[in-house]
Amino acid sequence: MSNCPKMTHLSALSAKKLELKFKIFGFNIECSSLTYLHIHSSQLPSIELEKWSLPVLQRLHIGDCDCLKFIRESEHISTGLSLGLARTRGSTAKFPLLTELTIVRCSKLESIDDLLTHECLPTIESITIESCDLLFLPTERFESFPFLKNLDIWRCPRLYWQSAMVLPSSLQKLGLRSCGDFSAWSPRCCLENLTSLESLRMESCRGIVSIPGSNLKSLQKLWIQRCPDLVSIGGPEAIANINIVYIQGCPKLMEIKQPRGLHWFY
Repeated sequence: MSNCPKMTHLSALSAKKLELKFKIFGFNIECSSLTYLHIHSSQLPSIELEKWSLPVLQRLHIGDCDCLKFIRESEHISTGLSLGLARTRGSTAKFPLLTELTIVRCSKLESIDDLLTHECLPTIESITIESCDLLFLPTERFESFPFLKNLDIWRCPRLYWQSAMVLPSSLQKLGLRSCGDFSAWSPRCCLENLTSLESLRMESCRGIVSIPGSNLKSLQKLWIQRCPDLVSIGGPEAIANINIVYIQGCPKLMEIKQPRGLHWFY
C-alpha cells in the first residue's frame, strides 16, 4: 500500500503481510491476523504505537524512513518508563508474539525507548538497528529480553554507550560496528555472562580497551577490526579454541600478530 496521505484508519482482519510506503502518514492500524509489517520510504515523522492493534505480529521491519524521528507510545507518552507502567496496568503486551525487529536507514531517528521494553516485546529474539541517528539506547533493558538471540547495531555513530548494559545469557550473536563511543562501557560486565554466545563481531568501536575472551567458552566466531583503543583480549591463549578468528587494524593490541586469521563473511 502506498501514497495514501489522507487515510486515517486501516482495518484488514485477514491480512498476513502488509507493506506501507511513500506518502503514508500516521493512522490507526487494526489487523488481527497480520504477522509481518514492513514500513519503508515513508514520510512518517513519528510512529505512535497506541494506534496499532497487531496482536499476532511476528516481524516488524522499518527502513529508509528519512523523516522518522520517534517511535513512541503516543504523542503524549514518550518514555519507556511511562510505557512500562501503562502496559503493567493493562497487563497486556503490545506485541506478544514479535520475535524480529529491524530498523535500518532512518537517518533522523532519535528515540525508540518506548519500543525497547519487555512489556512491549516479551518474546523478542532478534534486534537489528542500522544507520540511524540515535544518541542513546536503553541498554539496561536488554537483560529483560530472555529470548534474545541476535543483537546487531551498525553504523549509529552518535551513540553513547552507558556502563549499565547487561545482555541476557540467551544471546548467541552480537555485532557492534561503527556505533559510537564505548568509553563508559564495561565489556567484562557485559560479556562475561554470555554462556551461549557463538559469534562476536566488533568493528570500528571507539573506547573499548579490553575484551574478556577467556570467559566466552561457547564462542565459535570472533571478528575484531579497526578498534583503535583495544589493548587486550586476554592473550593468545584466550582465543586458541575459537574456530574462526579474524583480528586486524587494532594498533594498541600487542598481544598477537596482526592480521590474525582470514577475512571471512560475517
